[in-house]
Amino acid sequence: PMLGDIHHIDFVRGPGSTTYGPGAISGVVNIVTHNGLTFQGTDATVRQGFLEYFTSVEVRHGVKISDDSGLFLYYGYADYPGAPQEFSPYVFGRSFTALEGVPVVAGEPVTFDIPNDHRTYRSSGRHKMHAQYTKGNFDAWLRYTRSGEQEEFRRDFVTSPPLGTTPVGTAFADLATEEAGYQQLTAYLGYRLEPAECLNIDLALSYDMYDLERLTREVPSGYIAHREDEWFGRILARWDPFERHSLAFGWEYSHEDFGLDSPGFPHLPAYTPR
Repeated sequence: PMLGDIHHIDFVRGPGSTTYGPGAISGVVNIVTHNGLTFQGTDATVRQGFLEYFTSVEVRHGVKISDDSGLFLYYGYADYPGAPQEFSPYVFGRSFTALEGVPVVAGEPVTFDIPNDHRTYRSSGRHKMHAQYTKGNFDAWLRYTRSGEQEEFRRDFVTSPPLGTTPVGTAFADLATEEAGYQQLTAYLGYRLEPAECLNIDLALSYDMYDLERLTREVPSGYIAHREDEWFGRILARWDPFERHSLAFGWEYSHEDFGLDSPGFPHLPAYTPR
């Protein structure tokens, strides 16, 4: 529900999308945030969702420092309990007998308790922060997001062998919730050189930390924790000599570190099964 930091979204199709990165072969969804030149002033927005319950608060502040410079600050928080069983029933496509002898009928809502649909990871809140400074062709921004979601019980979790993997005699109350959460921190510096009317050169340097946790019974430890840190640099030149002709060429460098411990959330040691 937190979209107040977004100014517009570009959909880039065709081979030109590769200028956004080596993985952008067929197209790009490019989300462009506000800055101090597109938003000025201060406002706050509160939203309340029903049936699929959530409460969100967003605060944003923009200052235009000069004709070509500005500062934009944004923070959003959402408490997301999700949709309870009465508003989001869980339906299987096959009949079977679940734990405690509870019958499950194909096409009918299950009668045992399930986690709320779209409930957040560890029942904690969702956070998003964005700070951006713009001056002419220079951009610097810092962004942090934290979210996650609980998962529904899979069929093999709510039934005993041979259909399922849960030991005979297990009660529904003994089932651990499957859920996954993440946090991401990104810092970016960018500058555009314009040496000629039909030529511009984009310079970019960024750091990104992506930290993932998953609580699951699929591994002996009961969890998977994975963190990836990346340093990224790019030089990209675009030459447009004529209206219907253009050429782009550039250089990219990426350095990634894996296996680092989480900086918090809630600081589980790094663990990825083979």
